[in-house]
Amino acid sequence: MPRPLPPARRIIWALIPLLLLWTAWELGARLVDAGRCVAPLPRADDWMEMQASTRFLWQLVPGYQVPMGEGMARVNAHGVRDSLMPGPKGPRERRIVTIGDSGVFGWGVPDGSTWQEQLEILLQQRFPGWSIEVVNLGVPGYSSEQAGRLLEDLGWSYEPDLVLVSTIFSDCNIDAFQDHVALSLVDPDRRLAHRLLRSSRLYCSLWSAWARWYAGLTGTRNRVLVPGIPRDTSKLERMDRWVELSRVPLGRYESNLAAMLEASRAHGASMALAPLAQEWDAGLWTVDHRPLPAEGEHLAWMPYRQAMADFARTHQLPLFSMPEAMALAAQQGDPQRLFVDPVHPSAAGATVMARALADALTARPELLKLPSPAGEAVP
Repeated sequence: MPRPLPPARRIIWALIPLLLLWTAWELGARLVDAGRCVAPLPRADDWMEMQASTRFLWQLVPGYQVPMGEGMARVNAHGVRDSLMPGPKGPRERRIVTIGDSGVFGWGVPDGSTWQEQLEILLQQRFPGWSIEVVNLGVPGYSSEQAGRLLEDLGWSYEPDLVLVSTIFSDCNIDAFQDHVALSLVDPDRRLAHRLLRSSRLYCSLWSAWARWYAGLTGTRNRVLVPGIPRDTSKLERMDRWVELSRVPLGRYESNLAAMLEASRAHGASMALAPLAQEWDAGLWTVDHRPLPAEGEHLAWMPYRQAMADFARTHQLPLFSMPEAMALAAQQGDPQRLFVDPVHPSAAGATVMARALADALTARPELLKLPSPAGEAVP
């Protein structure tokens, strides 16, 4: 009776037919001149202030001026809404980098009235003798996936002392795509397996066909790769399904926060979390396509706010709650003046945010490596 083959040899013999079959298919693909790997390109669609990007999916057009309220929003040469250009800072200079989506960008608020600009003035007043700059790296539609990349590519060149993270609403959106899938689709070379296999015509023909199919899932070419109107979520009742289908699933969101914290520490910067508010926090609801939420009803951003709070508690990070600040301001006056639409604070809302953050940072000057302003008048 013949001796059985060792397991390793059995595996080798089993793989030989597969390798021969792959080789035959590869030769056939080359004979018919099958194309090389070509990633579908993102599109900015009708966002005039945006351009396509294989790094971010979309980004602000450098030098563009966007009509905003009664004024303008000016984008600098690096594609962010700030007049300060990256570079080394002086010994008595401190910088805060703010990252997030359109709520951080200041959609609806003209230059001179964003919460970053107002916060900068307040901090200058409270810490005389110091130059304090608050850098606006907010980009409409950016999730924690994109904001983390922008921080990596540009944010650290500002040499920030504090990174203020406010990514929530774009993360919890349910859109026609999930960010990590769309980003890997337009920039597949970031994956080791793709880099190893891209010389294969067979692999490229299969991968390119799948990429074209995926990018056209919505019936519009490359709609998967551009920002747009979220899906109708009115019938999505199970919150656990919501956080799985969101642009950035909850687990990835928590991992992205951890990556930002690790990078901040590596660059000698503090990190704080500042979840943004929307009109429901001020007791308003003007969303046309959804009925008024019932008392205690879970809304899409609630698990993400909770995840942010849990992350801050676990890692002993400051958490500056803009929902609490807006709720308090709404109790003291007309809440409708605080927002230009359901999710974007107005110039008056930006003032509320700036004052709340100025108070928080005045109480925690060590976050900016500043001496305590105790004994000084606080405007």
